[in-house]
Amino acid sequence: MNKERSEYGDWQTPYQLALRVCLMLKQHGVSPTTIFEPTCGEGAFIKAALEVFDTIKKVYAVEIYRPYIEKVCEIKEKYKAVDFCIFHQSIFDFDFNNIKEENILVIGNPPWVTNSQLGSIGSEILPQKSNFKNHKGLEAITGKGNFDIAEYILISIFKGLPAKKGHFAMLVKNSVIKNIVLENETAYKIGDLHQYEIDAIKEFGASTSASLFFGKLGVHQKETTCKAYNIYTNEYIKRFGLINENQISDIDAYEKSNLIDGESPIIWRSGIKHDCSKVMELVKKENGMYENGMKETFHIEEDFIYPLVKSSDISKFEGKVRKHLIVTQKKTSDETNTIEEKCPLTYEYLLKHSTLLDNRKSSIYKNRARFCMFGIGDYSFFPYKIVISALYKSTMFSLLYPLNGKPIMIDDTCYSIGFKNEKEASITLKILNGIHVQNFIKSISFPDAKRVITKDILMRIDLNKAFKLYTYQELGINEEEYYRYKKIIDTKPKKETKEALITQLSLFN
Repeated sequence: MNKERSEYGDWQTPYQLALRVCLMLKQHGVSPTTIFEPTCGEGAFIKAALEVFDTIKKVYAVEIYRPYIEKVCEIKEKYKAVDFCIFHQSIFDFDFNNIKEENILVIGNPPWVTNSQLGSIGSEILPQKSNFKNHKGLEAITGKGNFDIAEYILISIFKGLPAKKGHFAMLVKNSVIKNIVLENETAYKIGDLHQYEIDAIKEFGASTSASLFFGKLGVHQKETTCKAYNIYTNEYIKRFGLINENQISDIDAYEKSNLIDGESPIIWRSGIKHDCSKVMELVKKENGMYENGMKETFHIEEDFIYPLVKSSDISKFEGKVRKHLIVTQKKTSDETNTIEEKCPLTYEYLLKHSTLLDNRKSSIYKNRARFCMFGIGDYSFFPYKIVISALYKSTMFSLLYPLNGKPIMIDDTCYSIGFKNEKEASITLKILNGIHVQNFIKSISFPDAKRVITKDILMRIDLNKAFKLYTYQELGINEEEYYRYKKIIDTKPKKETKEALITQLSLFN
């Protein structure tokens, strides 16, 4: 894709798709007198709306790209009875007070790009930097400050037209719809929410999950659920949204599997974060030497080297690993200057690559020990770990066990719970991979999310409740083992100590 198309998120809507959308809206009883297209492009939606709705008296069109303005002007010439207000500007600079009319239809296809993507190409059309979703602390620092431009535009519209009566119908990525629906409890005056899934590859040649997001503006009773359909067949797919302030991906499925919704008695942990794979992740050669990501081969002591499993390795783990990891600490508060005395070759290696390690961008490494890591603690060194990838659609769990006397480490794209006892781990694995937990996870996770599995999802799995749905025969254990495990699992969730919380927060100062 050329820079110009990337910069503008330029995926022009096929006219036939725009026409299909407008005809469907008409079937839903939509009959607008005013059209507002916030990123109108070549005007496919404006043209289709004027073709379908004979009630339109006024069109507001906003577009930043001059050649497209000329295309919209051509449409204006064809429909002289309709009053056109065309704005050659960014929607981020648009004054919503320009729109005086009611019975409005906000329709369009805003850019399918994120602010970080625009920033990476040096775009000049980024919205003014702001924490527009009011993320705090950790969320603002570690990535939730990145957002979809289309989401920003929709939120700007909902906030700019809070009292307007009418409808909205916008083609956006499914992740945008999910975010807005889940935030609607307190945020926006929208309701009667529908998602009509499209084939983005067929329509736009884009490999992403996208839909038409449709609903009412200016409602008093906000909705926190959304019904999903197929736009081509009108087939019902599912309902999703908030139930009792909890995120639900499939409400119908959740109602059948919510018996185990609660709080995990064991804290799920993400893996080690180090942000320097070229230096810290190693491949062991047949001669006992190690090779880093820069193809340098060397010998260092084994003391700080541990086997490593990454997201892509979990499902294929069979007692072998393709990578190893230098683990510089037992916990994040540890000093690392002892490495020099204990393992001089390892320290020399780290020192050789100190420029890369010292220049890691994340603020979590600031004012910490040199060569420090994050996501490391006593839990990292449990011999047996049940693990799951955060990134893949598969919701199956795997069991990792020690290799050559050392526990296996995971990276920060994975989550784990640890066990000292193999039997406890294997029983827990059977429960987690059983039908009850699997159906529950599928009902509350979003398969098109960047992270399909999150800590919040895992902490909602009440292992105690799930365990009680099985007999000891079904778990493949004897009665004594069953009641021993019951005693272990029938506990209150461990809480983070105040001291631990203070330490964690200090990482982001």
